[in-house]
Amino acid sequence: MNGSAACATLAPRDNVTESSIAIASVDDVVRQYRRSGRAPRWPLSQRLETAIDVVYRNGFIQRLAQESVPKILESYVYFSVAEMEEMLALASRYLLPEPLRGVGLDLGAGSGLLASVVATQPQVDAVLAIEVCEQAADLLIPRVASWVLGNDAGNVVPVVGSFDDLRLPDNSIDFAVEIDSFH
Repeated sequence: MNGSAACATLAPRDNVTESSIAIASVDDVVRQYRRSGRAPRWPLSQRLETAIDVVYRNGFIQRLAQESVPKILESYVYFSVAEMEEMLALASRYLLPEPLRGVGLDLGAGSGLLASVVATQPQVDAVLAIEVCEQAADLLIPRVASWVLGNDAGNVVPVVGSFDDLRLPDNSIDFAVEIDSFH
């Protein structure tokens, strides 16, 4: 099972209401993370949180978090930083009509490697790394972002949530990326 895949997202949004969390501006989400160092949490249905693949991945991530970042990447996403940089360079050259810029989303961020590599681009201000597995947002994404970005690691903002239920205002992001996320 490739760890960068989002988990069990076919679950309905039971026990989650529109009023259970306010929709925040992108700037507020980024500012909150940079100030607190804690991943913002958007509501997840109980069914999604307790799905067997989410529970399994959270346990796997807890064990994997003890390893070095290169070992995490080898075991979880099967890409090195250099390979992800090459993939982004190819996409930029052959697929994207213009360079990525502004604030974006990495949908089903897993370890945060794609978000971190995208955040190295000169015109990218921040990337919200949306991940349903809480342990990935808390334990992996910040470490991978620090490994790739050093002092600019705050440009990757891990968010615990489902990309089926983004808690952002319409038209508030500039781009979205994903790799190998299942929905």
